[in-house]
Order: sequence, then C-alpha cells, then structure tokens
Amino acid sequence: MSSNTGLLTARCDPFGAESDVRLLGGIYPQSHVGRIMWHCDNQAIARFRMICTGGGYGTRIAPDGGIVPQTICDGGHRGQPMPLCADHRVEIQRRQSDLCPRCAWPEEAIHLDRQITVIQEAMQHVHPLDMPKLARLTSEHDQRAARMTEMAKLGIIHKCPLRLTEVS
Repeated sequence: MSSNTGLLTARCDPFGAESDVRLLGGIYPQSHVGRIMWHCDNQAIARFRMICTGGGYGTRIAPDGGIVPQTICDGGHRGQPMPLCADHRVEIQRRQSDLCPRCAWPEEAIHLDRQITVIQEAMQHVHPLDMPKLARLTSEHDQRAARMTEMAKLGIIHKCPLRLTEVS
C-alpha cells in the first residue's frame, strides 16, 4: 500500500452506507437493502476497489484428448471505489474477495434467475388441484434451472477471486 498524502478525509464506507449501496456488485436492486444500515465511524486510509483476477473454468476435452478449461476469463471486472479504514481493508480482502459478481452472474444468469423467481411466485398461487398449470410451471422452472446448471458446468458461470487494489 502506498503512503497516504493526508488529504483523504473520507469516512470508511465498506458497504455503501455513506454513498451508494450496490448489492453483489449491483446485481440486486436497492429494494433488497435491509432497513438497518450499518456504518463504520473510522477514518479511511485510502480508496480501494475490487478487481477480478480471471482464470480458466469448466472443462472440455481437447483435440489431443487432454482436459482443458472450457472458459477462460480474462478478468479485469472492476468494482466501485470504496474508502476503507485499515481494519476493513484487511477484512474485505480476507473474507469477501472470493467471488466476482460479474463472473458469477453473467447477464443470461441474471435473466434466468429473475424468470425462476417469477415462476416460483406464480407456483405459490396455483390451486393444488390445478395439476396442468402446476405441471407447466414446474416444467418452465426446471428448464431454466437446467440451463443454469449447464452454464456452471461449462464455466460460463464461474467463481473468479478478486484482488483489493488501492486507487488514487
């Protein structure tokens, strides 16, 4: 970490309480924010952002018969800058840096997840004896769930680690 110039006077804001809360990198809307907002009273030592490290995910058989990654993620996805105190810098790097939201939730997965949620809500309102409608909804749900599983096996949905980097 570089030395601080002393010009930074921001309060530590690890979870967006002082700025903009972005749940799982913005995947979930503001309506998912709980009613109690936690904040840190410590002075920030610097501004940091999470950066995706990338890697190879999923498997496939190469022409020579060997097993190689199905998907290569170049990484580089960048989170929003966060002013952090020393304690939160360490805690976030240690505990919250094992999942890049953009890699774990590509656009197709977000779209499928929203469709699955709508289908599940619809299933709750179906009369238990309306078996044709329940069967249709179950089939729609299962098709989308199968695609999510397929995307994970192919490495389209994957779990890239993040690196916490100081920004100016």
